[in-house]
Parts: sequence; structure tokens; C-alpha cells
Amino acid sequence: MDTDKIFISGDVGSKDLYVHNNSIFTIFFEGYAVNYDDSWILENVEELKNTDVTPLELYKTSWGDEPNSGMYYLTGNKNRSGYSIFNFQINNSTMENLPQLKFAFMRVGGNSNKVTVNLLPAKTEEPEYADEKLNDLSFYLPEEDDIYIEEYGGERSLEIEDGKIFKVILNGKLSDDVTLKSPNSWFFDSESIGEQKDLIELVSTCSRYNNYYSNSEYVFKFKVNKINENTVLPALLFSYKKSEEESSKISATVILTKKGEHSYYFKYYRNLRQRLYTKNNEIVSVALLSDPYIGNIWYLANEEEVKKSDFLELIKLNEEEVAPFVSYGTTPDGSVGSFMYKFRIKENAEGEFILKFNEAKDKSGSEILHAAQLTLEIKGKQLDEILPVIAYEPNRDQVVYVESNTVLTISEYSNSSTGYQWFHVNKDEIEKSEVIDYIGSSFESNCQPDHYGKMPIGCGGTEVFKYHIKEVTDEKQLPQIKLTYARVLEVMIVYN
Repeated sequence: MDTDKIFISGDVGSKDLYVHNNSIFTIFFEGYAVNYDDSWILENVEELKNTDVTPLELYKTSWGDEPNSGMYYLTGNKNRSGYSIFNFQINNSTMENLPQLKFAFMRVGGNSNKVTVNLLPAKTEEPEYADEKLNDLSFYLPEEDDIYIEEYGGERSLEIEDGKIFKVILNGKLSDDVTLKSPNSWFFDSESIGEQKDLIELVSTCSRYNNYYSNSEYVFKFKVNKINENTVLPALLFSYKKSEEESSKISATVILTKKGEHSYYFKYYRNLRQRLYTKNNEIVSVALLSDPYIGNIWYLANEEEVKKSDFLELIKLNEEEVAPFVSYGTTPDGSVGSFMYKFRIKENAEGEFILKFNEAKDKSGSEILHAAQLTLEIKGKQLDEILPVIAYEPNRDQVVYVESNTVLTISEYSNSSTGYQWFHVNKDEIEKSEVIDYIGSSFESNCQPDHYGKMPIGCGGTEVFKYHIKEVTDEKQLPQIKLTYARVLEVMIVYN
């Protein structure tokens, strides 16, 4: 289903490429040029002159009398691996009986690789990738809603909503020898969507070379259709392997959640007692990791209590009165996924409620393997959302004037990667005070996350300390706030 762009290794034989009328499409070939004259060539240049498909920017080689090669780029590695780019334009075509494109990787000394690309009418109305940065076809950066996954796979999560379009971009490797046998390609497991294809739709795919990251990329574009609070979203599963029929030890999973829902994942058999702050009318989803193929289920142990509760209501169970199971794929250790429970917090809910789950062979209550508890607590607005906020502005005397029933904030630069951090020198004095409470601190980085969603190492930012100023009748009641920026060992020596 590759559309407008395709990345091809040298041993595939043939590939299908879906193209749009009146657009440019691109074919990337990986290469390994041992000699200067080793190159990919388009063998049927003459034949294409009588079709609606026109090659663009072909270059002269020693393998023919007229230009027949795309531009070749080295990847910058110590070996001779690289890639060739062939651009084609298709104009005013009936899109019937589109020609085949016949390529060969010619080597000095013989033994060439041959690949045929079959052109087919695109299944999407508008070009998906054809006009993507035409001036620099080898340079791509993920957009805000894209998920980027390295060649070793892994797990990512993404919030989605009705009408959302997003791409999953998976990183691949080039071959590193003259055989041009690229190790693997990424494949999407369409069965992971199952009966929910009307909710999550695979719009199109493409594969390409990304010069910025020096790797091949496999791009899967999805569209979210109508979803509601009853929907238990599937996980999108991908595998990195030689062919679609083969099994794979490398997989990638994108866990989807509905925007606005509050989710909690019990991923490991530890820390099985947790607390989650929620609010009225919120949808809470609880995922409990398991392998159902060994016969275990997670069931709601206090289901009757939930049904009678004024705090929350259970949204959806399957025919076996157990939460639907969402598969995360198969690993070398077996299959894995989560039983996904969903609850709606009632409008007038107050206080807290404990959800109790058991893992066992059935719901009889015998032979319980694991138990988990999640305490849901209604959390009201934070003090700095209710009370006026007074921000300390640095001055020579280091004095800030406060008022009763306010929140004081003190902002300071901080960079924990240096080994330094902020400490309260007079912590005991503040804790004993009857007119001030230390609320806590928060940190905001000065840097932006990279395309993996991770913050750069060593980046500093602003740490904000918050204090609740209660009813004050005499300024002498107010303690000083003493902060020091130091290493942990220095604080222990000086202040203990």
C-alpha cells in the first residue's frame, strides 16, 4: 500500500507503488557502491517515452548511451552504503495500464540486482506524500502528532480524538554489504484493529530514506473516525521482519487512549496499590497487564460494590462479564496485553473509592495469583487556582510583602544534572509555623523535547516553590524562607 514514495532494497524482485495523477512520486533504492561506476539505473527509459510517466533528473552513467540513473548519496558511514533517488512525474493520465518501471543495480564485474516497480492508481483522493518537501526529498522531521519509533521497537502511547490524523514513523536499517539484502522492513498488523476498522482507519503508507537520521523510514498514516466513551481502543501493532509471513522478535506497539480520559496502567507485578486523583464526570480507564493465552483473567473483585456506588459506574464489560482485552502483540516470552476497564466518575461523587482487581483463572475467587487496588480520589482545585498569587521578584533586601489568604511563589533557576539542587535550610521552622504552609515545587525545563518526546540531558529550567499564606495578624508571625542551592553532601555537612 506504499503511496507516492517507496524505499526498496536490492533483493525484493518486485514492489507495488500507488501513485496519484498530476503529481510527483519518488523511489528510493539502497545501494553499496564498491566501484565508482556501480549504480542503480532505469532500464526502460525508452519505453517510458510513450507513456504518461516521465522520469525527472536522470544522470549519465557508463551503463547506457543516455541518462538513466538517479542521484546517488553516500550515508556518511565508513563503508560504501548509500541510496539513490528516482523522481517521476505523472500528468493527465487515465490511470489505466500504467507502465512498469524496471531497475537494475549495475556492478563493475557483473552480478546485477533487478527490481520491477508496478504502478497502481492510488486509493486516496489527494496525494499523501507526493508533494512532501520536493526541494529536499531526503529530509523529513516528525510533526507534532507523529509517533517516531527506533528500529529496536518499543512501546509508545498517543491520545486521539474524532477526526485526528496521525502518522507512525518506524526507523529501519540499511544493508551494509554488496548483496543489498536489507535486514528487515516494518509491517503493520491489521488484525490489531480487528472489528474496529470503522474507528481507526489506515489511510496510506510510504517508505523513504531520511538523510537527517541516516536511515530508512516506514510511515503509516491513520485517521480516527467516530469514538465515544464506551469505546475500548485497540493498540496498533507493528513488526520488523524480512517478510509479512515471517515471525519477528522485534515489535512496536502504539497504545491509543481517548483524549480527555484519565488512564492508569498496572504494567508490572509490583506497586499494585496505587492512588489516582480524578474529578467529577471524568472517564477513567484502568489497564491490567496480562497474558490471556495462559488462561488468566483480571476481574473486578468488588463489582457489586461498584454497581451500588454513588461514586462511579462501570461502563463496559464483555459477554463473560470481564473487561475487553487489548492485545499488545507477541514477544519472545509470549503474548501480552491488558484487560481494559472503564469507569465514569459521577457528577456528585465525593471523597474516594477503592477499586479491587484479582488475577485468576476465573471469577470464582479461588487460586488468586495477584491482586491490585486503585484508590480514586476526587481532588478539588489547587490553592493557586483559588487564592490570589503573589510572585516574589528578586530585590536587594530579598523581601516580599504578602497578604493573608494568598499563595506565594518563588522562582529560581535549577539544573539537577550539575549535582546541585534547592533545599529549605529552615524546613523545621516552616513546618512548625501556624501561618504558612509549604505546598510544594514544580520544574519547567528551558528546553523542548526531541522527536522521541525526551528532554535533552543537562538542560536547566525554572523551579517554582509555592507557599500558602494563611490568616496573618502580625508580620512577626511570618518566618523567613531560607533556600540554598547546593549538593546533597554539602547540605548534610553544613546543616545537620
